Amino acid sequence: DGSGLIFGGISHGLAIDDSTFYNNVPLGSSYISWLTVPSGPLNTPTQTSFGGLGFDFLPDVYFGGVFAQSSLTSGTLTSTAPPSSKPGPVNIKMEFSNGSEGFKAWGFTYGPWIQVADGSGADASGGASASIVGMGLGTDSSKVQVSVGGTSAQVTGITQLSVSSGLMPIYPYASSIVTYVVPPGLPGLADIVVTTPDGNNTLQGGMRYSQIEDYSSADTLTAVLYDRTRNRLYLTAGDHIDLFNLATSTFGAPITPPNLNGKSGFAGLALTPDGSKLLVTNQTDGSLAVVNPDSPSSATVVSVVSPQITPSCILGPWKVAATSDNRAIIALLASPSGCTGGGMYAVNLATGISTPFSGGNSCGDGEAFASRDGSKLVISPPQGSPCLYDVATGSSVPFGSGYATTTAIAGDGTFALSTAYSSSWDIADASGSVVGHSSVLDVLAAGLGMSSAAMNDSGSLMYLANAVSNTPEGTKSSAYVDVIDAHHSDVRSRIRLSENIQSVITPMAVDPSDARVFLITDKGLTVITVSGVPLSLASVTPGSVTVGTVISVRGSGFQPGMTAKVNGIPALVLVTDSQTAQVTVPSVSTGAAMLSVTNPDGQTYSLEAAFRVN
Repeated sequence: DGSGLIFGGISHGLAIDDSTFYNNVPLGSSYISWLTVPSGPLNTPTQTSFGGLGFDFLPDVYFGGVFAQSSLTSGTLTSTAPPSSKPGPVNIKMEFSNGSEGFKAWGFTYGPWIQVADGSGADASGGASASIVGMGLGTDSSKVQVSVGGTSAQVTGITQLSVSSGLMPIYPYASSIVTYVVPPGLPGLADIVVTTPDGNNTLQGGMRYSQIEDYSSADTLTAVLYDRTRNRLYLTAGDHIDLFNLATSTFGAPITPPNLNGKSGFAGLALTPDGSKLLVTNQTDGSLAVVNPDSPSSATVVSVVSPQITPSCILGPWKVAATSDNRAIIALLASPSGCTGGGMYAVNLATGISTPFSGGNSCGDGEAFASRDGSKLVISPPQGSPCLYDVATGSSVPFGSGYATTTAIAGDGTFALSTAYSSSWDIADASGSVVGHSSVLDVLAAGLGMSSAAMNDSGSLMYLANAVSNTPEGTKSSAYVDVIDAHHSDVRSRIRLSENIQSVITPMAVDPSDARVFLITDKGLTVITVSGVPLSLASVTPGSVTVGTVISVRGSGFQPGMTAKVNGIPALVLVTDSQTAQVTVPSVSTGAAMLSVTNPDGQTYSLEAAFRVN
């Protein structure tokens, strides 16, 4: 910048260097390597030495800004970390006599400290495998205790994320992963407490217990779709469609859609925007069945494309989306592999005529998902880029990475999601402009992405499904569903499962009101009833207002009695439902405005530049 400061990215941080100051740097002053003792108890001094390079000069050493008594013997620098009553990591700083300095962020930890819970959601009956990532946890799992909601958990192992020697640690902080078995608890939030010989630390509300129920089926289920109007699920099962009544939690009489040539291999599912038609693709005979869910016997069938069938694979209709202009957009898929061709087709539901469909020259043709009213589509690779397609204009805008594995769109059509193996993602607004790009924290164990993603109605939360996978430590990571804040990119809840999510066409569906998640697992159908939805904000309309304007706010987890502030000024709020509220803009200065909301249970959320005041 103009003052000579140089800013640059480093592993897990930001480096700032003063280019106007330079001299001969003493050995070791520009790099503080590992500590022989990286943590210690609260309120007690702890002696530690600095490994790696030898030191030629004795610097002044500071732990969290507090001077530490130090000595230098044969190049080995030893310091006594001063006592501290505050748990957690502190930065280490060295000052040498010639003015040069050395830094180590989070170099020493007082007591145990939890960074994040890898498994912040689970079944209230317990049994799932979860973990916490933290510092000051030691290396001996027998000396670590974990409790959830006051109930002791079985600790199954501990793994360090950094190495104890060498100049380039694998992970820059002395963090560890402690794995444990989730104990039973009550639905709702529960504190996670870790205890070591150096003390204890609490992650308040670190676990969200939910109700998870399994419903077995003799069928091989391959796709699941939620019908909000009828409060039921549709599940493709080979030659028929299973129905699951969510009110009674029972399977009902199945639907057997018609086919063209006696072959039934039903795959993708979609409902038309008005909910009057259930669309079912048939991969084995190249057709689309159009079913009235209230009168299945009146179902009809139309040809989409002639399938390719060889001894090694089948190429035919796979996933389907319904549009606002009474069309079904169908993506073809070869399974398992070996067929040539692909692409997408559009079926006019009024005439039954099928024609090739293209979302745009640079758009993919792997699958399509529609907004609730069918006016917007998100189209994904494998060929081309993810695209947001406007049905009314027939135009599309590419966004995100061509390496995307799946896509999703908010029910409102305000945001679209493109994910890469359930670990990184791009988010575009309704115009196709990318408004967010992020990834899961690298300290969280990576799962096996199921190419299955979803967004809630408002677009404030996204759901990513991950199956059981192998960890770098050689153990098995349990399946989970990540609930991620779209704006802040925070994993608001990682729901760990004792079940394994299956690699099928569509293994996950969500209730767009955020109350339930539906999964196809090794136990059959698994229903997660979420206990307490995370508070979040998605969008504000109109986006440009004057003082006194009533704005419509969309998000999730809104509770009666929720309060709001605009730039810190209290505002009148009327909560319409769990995802909608009306807020009256108070007297604030012009410009970009930050909207903050607080629920009666204490949850808070802020969205910067949520709208503009004129």
